[in-house]
Amino acid sequence: MTMKENWTYKKFEDCLEKVKNTPKLQSSDYLSNGIYPIVSQEESLISGYWNEEADVFKIHKPIVIFGDHTRVLKYVDFDFVLGADGVKILQPINALSAKFLFYYLQWCKIPSLGYSRHYKLLKDISVPIPPTGEQSRIVSELDLLQSIIDKQQAQLKELDTLAQAVFYDMFGDPVENEKGWEVKRLGEVATFKNGLNYSPNETGKKYHIIGVSDFQMKSEISCNNELTTIYANDTIDDGYLLQDNDILFVRSNGNKQLIARNILVKTNNLEVTFSGFCIRARITNGTALPFYINSLLKLPSSHKALTMSGRGCNISNLNQTTLNDFPIILPPLPLQQSFAAKIEAIEKQKAAISQSIAETQKLFDYTMDKYFG
Repeated sequence: MTMKENWTYKKFEDCLEKVKNTPKLQSSDYLSNGIYPIVSQEESLISGYWNEEADVFKIHKPIVIFGDHTRVLKYVDFDFVLGADGVKILQPINALSAKFLFYYLQWCKIPSLGYSRHYKLLKDISVPIPPTGEQSRIVSELDLLQSIIDKQQAQLKELDTLAQAVFYDMFGDPVENEKGWEVKRLGEVATFKNGLNYSPNETGKKYHIIGVSDFQMKSEISCNNELTTIYANDTIDDGYLLQDNDILFVRSNGNKQLIARNILVKTNNLEVTFSGFCIRARITNGTALPFYINSLLKLPSSHKALTMSGRGCNISNLNQTTLNDFPIILPPLPLQQSFAAKIEAIEKQKAAISQSIAETQKLFDYTMDKYFG
């Protein structure tokens, strides 16, 4: 960090006021609707709701929330209820804007220690404190860039919603099958294979590997050299190498919400394998289009049906038997192809917006480096 004229610098904990925490709720107690929002260390700003006013943390001035396990940062300027363990409330001193602190901690990029505590890493940093007017100017500049990114990301969500609407308009709900399409088991049109359990080597043949972290919220992954690489002393069996239009599923993960998430693979002629936390589906029946099958399985109703056990609770892992027996609607191939063409047009719009987001993000990062670096 370059020291700047007229800026003061303080150790992290010297920048904070002491706060008295209100009770923290366990995630099993969260309500889907209620009076007061629950803020936890999860990615989303609001994790649930609560109705007891006695448990509300009253905001007198904006604060920053830090997820001790997740490193998630949130700027909060409304009354809320604390959710679960690991939520740290950062109340900055009067000389420091909460939004300025929020952006500065974003820029710091606290490294991951896995599911460990990360607050101890914050204790080691120094925080710049510019004059109040300069803080406001910097925050306004970053807010403007962030608002552009937020609007562009909202456009992407709208296009995702449109893509789902196209499916429902053409084929109806795949679980209800109100249009009476032919129904097959997924195993009648695809074969399955669990991913590769491997010990990383520093020598041997180089392969790229797709893991759970590569899924994110994507419908498709276009493989490139930015994927994680592994080295194998023995040649990996061809069965573990992915082909274009293979579909990958998350088989198991500590976060149950990720179980059964699926993604279509484009290898781009790279030798790519997949981790043991995944299952590969390969379409082998010419009456089923991989793009269509992947889209069908990403629909909320399909995902819910795939991940609910007979006891009505979420499964803890996905297996080949569940996938093999899962019923899918199979309209005529020309209709599947027509659907794919319509979605391709939407995907082109999404690609243009994604490129714009990347460019704005680059400017956002440059601006933070200019002020904080």
